[in-house]
Amino acid sequence: MARGGLRADPLAVGDLESHKQPQRVSASTLRGFHILSEGIFPNGRIKATSTQNITHLTDTKINFDTIVKDSPGDESGGDADGAMADLTNERLIARHAGWYIAAGLLPWNQGSGGDMRQARLRLNGTTFIASGHAPVMGSGAFDANPTCFAWVTYQFDRDDYIELLGLHNNVSALATELVVDGPWLALTWVGL
Repeated sequence: MARGGLRADPLAVGDLESHKQPQRVSASTLRGFHILSEGIFPNGRIKATSTQNITHLTDTKINFDTIVKDSPGDESGGDADGAMADLTNERLIARHAGWYIAAGLLPWNQGSGGDMRQARLRLNGTTFIASGHAPVMGSGAFDANPTCFAWVTYQFDRDDYIELLGLHNNVSALATELVVDGPWLALTWVGL
């Protein structure tokens, strides 16, 4: 094994004289190793350029309209299968299986009620895998533009996707804000 626990030749299938059948390597795995050998590491980042009203006590998916980074989509000659950003559905897609860091930043309007502001990362439209909370200040109120940051290191299967949702308990609808270059959602591949 090479350093880091990876085989020196990731396509090696073992001793062919053994009684075991050689393992087949899928086309997506080969493509994944191909882009990695070229120094292209999958990562995507999308952001919102307008505010959004979030209903009281309702998990609401954040609307994104701008691609900040989309690799390998940037480097694969417009190959749609390589693109991670899906602005139509406001999500990032893991195009290769492996470990990723998923992160989302959600700045809120201060609001005048409630004691909870959250950013939540949801996997494949069903499972929450991380959340971040804005701190309540000593007086029981929020600082101006409380900002939530949620992140996780998680093992994704090919074509898993991640979304950013907002949740709050202000007494009425509450708007997101455009500060700290957010809201944004990012997905970065870190290993097999």
